[in-house]
Amino acid sequence: MYQRLSTDFEVNNVVRDRLRRPFASSHNKRYQKFLSYLNQESLSQTCYLHWYLSEKREEVEYVYSLNPFDYIVHYENKYHLSSDNIWSLMKQIRWFDTNIVLMFHDKNLWPSIQQRFTNFRSLETNEKTPNYNTYITLKISTETFTPGWSDLHSVVRFPHERIKVPKRYRHLSEGIAYGYLKDDDIVSFAAAPHLLHNETHSFAIVRGIETRLLERKQGYSHKTLTKLCQEILIDRLIREIYLWVESSNDAAIQLYKKLGFMEDTTIYATYCDLKQK
Repeated sequence: MYQRLSTDFEVNNVVRDRLRRPFASSHNKRYQKFLSYLNQESLSQTCYLHWYLSEKREEVEYVYSLNPFDYIVHYENKYHLSSDNIWSLMKQIRWFDTNIVLMFHDKNLWPSIQQRFTNFRSLETNEKTPNYNTYITLKISTETFTPGWSDLHSVVRFPHERIKVPKRYRHLSEGIAYGYLKDDDIVSFAAAPHLLHNETHSFAIVRGIETRLLERKQGYSHKTLTKLCQEILIDRLIREIYLWVESSNDAAIQLYKKLGFMEDTTIYATYCDLKQK
């Protein structure tokens, strides 16, 4: 299942299907070293990697070298790339031909990405870009959390006995999900489908924050997020919450800062296709 690869570095390769047996001890030591290196990177950038490697490792493909520390981690249609010499690793992992999401931490990698991929497009339907999106990563903890609202009776938690999760959000409702209820209709939504709370990490990732266009600027998102953050930070004692937001979305960034979210790092992402040889 694991093999020594003919590269310039020691590479630990690759989980391509479900793990049916424990790692060999030698591989496990290298894998733990890989995790220790990954832990040294900003958690706001690598939170998805940690969650998938902890909770759904059987669905993850990865290749990495330890000297220097480079990696490609693949889950769903998404590929996280380290910022250095990952191109020697590319041939060791399975690639989709189209609709690839590339995520990378260093925009200096962009010229090399353009050599290997094509047809770049935005991840955001209302944020057009011909190359890549720039996301601000934000984090919040109990120390910085400032709710600002006490009247939260219209914010409902899912599953709800009477109100169904709107169809477009159902894929996000497995963890913790809340919606603002107005006239028996959900007009604002926020969820934390990814939660990790173990000896090493304690965080949640918030996604799907949205308010209907005609219902905006009335505090609904603020109230919904307040309730969500209260359960995560206060009730469940999870240490931190992370979210990513398009850097040009000033209104959303200001909303998150009102709650106590603080800007942490930056990550870049793009939809693209693999260049054909």
